[in-house]
Amino acid sequence: MKELIYRPEDSIKQKTDVFLAIMEHCDGSIAAATRKMGVSTSLPYLWMRQYPPFKEAIEEYRRMVINLAEEKLIEKIKAGDVSCIQFALKYMKGSGYSEHISIEHTLNTAFVIEGVDSEDDVQEVIDISKMNFDDIDE
Repeated sequence: MKELIYRPEDSIKQKTDVFLAIMEHCDGSIAAATRKMGVSTSLPYLWMRQYPPFKEAIEEYRRMVINLAEEKLIEKIKAGDVSCIQFALKYMKGSGYSEHISIEHTLNTAFVIEGVDSEDDVQEVIDISKMNFDDIDE
């Protein structure tokens, strides 16, 4: 493998090319790549704003990782992995199996509460939704 060297005096294209190569060796982790390069974790985000081809490359890498994760999830579902089946049903939009409760407040503000496990939790959410905002201490 060619030695990857980050030099502050390089052009943004050269810097981002080095970063992308290092990030790939770090399994797509931006934080790991910045540590390996010895630069601030905010620098790649600055480059994304300044250099659209770099932002596109990062977004494409993220899409690739998501696609890979979806493929692996589907393999596990086909193999009958119950936890993966539950995960898919719980988090895939439109499945109808989510653990979300929506409460509409009188001000027409909708609240979505995740992870409600018991009737007591539901009652607590309802009680909170009925609170007058003037009753809340700041």
